[in-house]
Amino acid sequence: MVDVWRVNATWQGFQGAPGYSKFSFFALTDATKINAAGAAVRTFFDAIKTQLVPGSTIQVSANIPVHDMATGLLIREDVMGTPPALVTSTATGGTVYNGGVGAYVTWNTAGIFNGHRVRGRTYLVPLVTTDSADGTLSTGTSTLLLNAANALIASQTGVFCVWSRQFTPGPPPQQIGGATSSVTSASIPDKTGILRSRRD
Repeated sequence: MVDVWRVNATWQGFQGAPGYSKFSFFALTDATKINAAGAAVRTFFDAIKTQLVPGSTIQVSANIPVHDMATGLLIREDVMGTPPALVTSTATGGTVYNGGVGAYVTWNTAGIFNGHRVRGRTYLVPLVTTDSADGTLSTGTSTLLLNAANALIASQTGVFCVWSRQFTPGPPPQQIGGATSSVTSASIPDKTGILRSRRD
């Protein structure tokens, strides 16, 4: 049996909140690795706080659910010994933004699951001051997000992963398979990311 640790972050303080971001890890086999994974996710969000909606916050949970990779069943919950500090936006007041609009990170791996290259995606929505004149992401936003993503990968090489899952058609769908693939690189598509729901 292979375990998957899920580090969860909760977004608050904007229209449509709360929102959730989930990051998958494997082999967090001791307290040091568990704390390091949580701290790395917190550092990722702290690096982009200049583009979070003014007054908004992101809290990385100290509680980490541990799931069976193949079935998705919850096995237990590990707890970080050092809870991550709250991340608070440093964007200036009065900055306008579009609800449900921001950007996203694509997490690349060398894995193949069910005949497809494994990639993950983290939506960063909403964000402020992201647009360039042609409607794509500004160079500053792309650079900021990519640097934050690369730092997360570098600090968690070998344990930061994408969790792929296979489900039955349902209803309700049931997980019947899974795999984890190490994240090797990140990319920031030059277009905005749009979410209809922040509960993913």
